[in-house]
Amino acid sequence: MSLLDEYARTCTILTQERVAGPEGGWTTEWVEGETFINHSARSSSAEVDRAEKLGEKAQFTILIDQAVPIAYGDYYRDEQTGETYRVTSDPEDLQTPPSSTLCLKACFVERRDLPE
Repeated sequence: MSLLDEYARTCTILTQERVAGPEGGWTTEWVEGETFINHSARSSSAEVDRAEKLGEKAQFTILIDQAVPIAYGDYYRDEQTGETYRVTSDPEDLQTPPSSTLCLKACFVERRDLPE
């Protein structure tokens, strides 16, 4: 077992879908999408600590497989805790080089409830 395996968590991408409401109009539902393995760590720089004391949400860095179709602004749910997170950076910006044996990309996320 590797260190990455010890921090692995199963997560599910959540997408918004507009459906016709029962009384006319539209409502938004959250639909489960692709499941992926996430390796996360809480960000702990002095800047992040100061921001959290001022009321900002906790920030996390996640490592995911490069094939996972997740982008800035997407939401996902941690299946072990049930908590939801929002991606706050572009995962395509931080990827391992093609020569690496680990095909991973990294991004920042914050714990956040799903919008209504």
